[in-house]
Amino acid sequence: MTGYAFCGSFCTLSASLSFLRKLAEKEEILPIVSNIVQSTDTRFWQAKKFISEVEQITGRAPIFSIHDAEPLGPKVHLDSLIIAPCTGNTLAKMA
Repeated sequence: MTGYAFCGSFCTLSASLSFLRKLAEKEEILPIVSNIVQSTDTRFWQAKKFISEVEQITGRAPIFSIHDAEPLGPKVHLDSLIIAPCTGNTLAKMA
């Protein structure tokens, strides 16, 4: 299974969804959505509409919280994790 995480670079979410659609045809996807993407409406996307689109593509409800992400690793193994878009803030936290 592949984890696919979305961060708050709102202007690139459409491009990321296009890639997710292609990937979901070949891979089982576990969506992960940052709090800011889950809760913020912008000129690019309404938050609820975006989440609905992710659920429709993957067939799964996204992980939204650190608490819900806790099983990743010890109990739920991912073959890979894609973060797209990956904001500078997220990249800095990983570094």
